[in-house]
Amino acid sequence: TVFSSIIMGGGIAVLYFTTTIAFREYHLFTQNTAFVITCAITLLSIFLSYRYNSETLIIFSLFGGFLAPLMISTGQSNYTFLFTYLSLLNIGMLVTVYLKNWKSVGWIAFIFTAIYLYFWTIEKTDLTSIIFYIITYIVFYAFALQNYLKTNLLSKLDILMLVLVNFSSIIGLVYIFSILRYEPLSIFPLSFALINIFFAFREYQNKKLERNYSVFAGIGISLLTLAVALQFKTHLITSVWAIEASLLLYVWKKTGHNIFKIFFYLLFPLVILSQMITWTEYINNEKHLSLIFNPVFLTSLVVIASCFFTLILLKK
Repeated sequence: TVFSSIIMGGGIAVLYFTTTIAFREYHLFTQNTAFVITCAITLLSIFLSYRYNSETLIIFSLFGGFLAPLMISTGQSNYTFLFTYLSLLNIGMLVTVYLKNWKSVGWIAFIFTAIYLYFWTIEKTDLTSIIFYIITYIVFYAFALQNYLKTNLLSKLDILMLVLVNFSSIIGLVYIFSILRYEPLSIFPLSFALINIFFAFREYQNKKLERNYSVFAGIGISLLTLAVALQFKTHLITSVWAIEASLLLYVWKKTGHNIFKIFFYLLFPLVILSQMITWTEYINNEKHLSLIFNPVFLTSLVVIASCFFTLILLKK
């Protein structure tokens, strides 16, 4: 079965590259025609994956679907068109995951979408991208809840997706508001906190659950803490990483899943490094920062509080 899926996946890859070469090298048709053909190839491959119940084939299809815009790109950045296509692709992915429970498909889609979104955010900071951040958040939040809605159980990868989709979305959205000088910065962490607190309240009302903790509550409280920190103008990346590191350690201590310990060990050194970079603003004081109660000082308070919380968890 795997062998036949690889052969079929290879055939689909040949179709993608044939279309790309016909458009870019020989100019046999326009960019719009090339895009329609690549969409048709993606739909065909998704149909074949479903028809033959092949997760390997849909992974090939997904790679082709996400790389297709790069293959037929002419260098003109039409991000609205691109992310409309990616959003439709992600919704198709979500339907497939709900029908077949192929989790790898969702993770591949999340990684590609995050890369595209961050690239757009950095290259051309635009309010339009906020719409696609919110669509992406809804799609992948629903992806993480697939099993939970059926069984009231969250696997370690579902919890990890919840953490990543919340905090990666916050970084992009707050960065856009910060660059374009919109207020308040705390609107997005507050909104996402309310969504997570809703599910935490739902768990609290469910008498069948015997857990003495809630991942949703942990994420919700972390986002509320972040909202307060951002409202006081702390540095975005340092504050997000510090609070996220503490959350990962909390989830590890409560669930026992070592994947969260690994992510904590990877993230915590970045928190310290980011904080050290933040302190350099005192040296290069072109902004004439006051001695205390400035963004650097307040960011340091967030990191120190995170470190104390981390020490308490590790001590237990």
